[in-house]
Amino acid sequence: MRELGLAITQSLDGAKEVLITDENGTHLRLSIDGRKPGLEDGTLRDCRLECRECEVEVPAGEVYIAPIESSASGRLLLPHEGLEINFEGGRVVSVRGEKAGELWERIKTPGGDVIAEFGIGLNPGVKPLGLMIFDEKALGTVHVAVGHNLHLGEKRVGNPH
Repeated sequence: MRELGLAITQSLDGAKEVLITDENGTHLRLSIDGRKPGLEDGTLRDCRLECRECEVEVPAGEVYIAPIESSASGRLLLPHEGLEINFEGGRVVSVRGEKAGELWERIKTPGGDVIAEFGIGLNPGVKPLGLMIFDEKALGTVHVAVGHNLHLGEKRVGNPH
């Protein structure tokens, strides 16, 4: 996981934007210009080397970055959730589908609708279970989050998801 994570982190470091697309119709553009990616590989190695405090998630395995908060633009389709989420200017502007009302309830607090994270799963031992903390770590998955991004080193406060 660490080797793959370092390779992905290196490719994101210095990149200007991320474009997420898939066969379902997702087409979401995020600016990451000037933002630094992080690696959560299940060790405290980097924290110790940098003499800083951090935590380890269980399960481990993701590369993450906080996009520029005003940059998310496009459509994110989540067929397994029955949702279509549309972004403009970094904010969720519409949600369609079976669980649209539930999602709006979760993000309606001030700042809860703003893009906060882009992540890439690295863990080959994780199989999606329908639980976000696990599923986002599965090898080959990508995820976005809205709300606050304090845990990524940024300063925006809002709803965590």
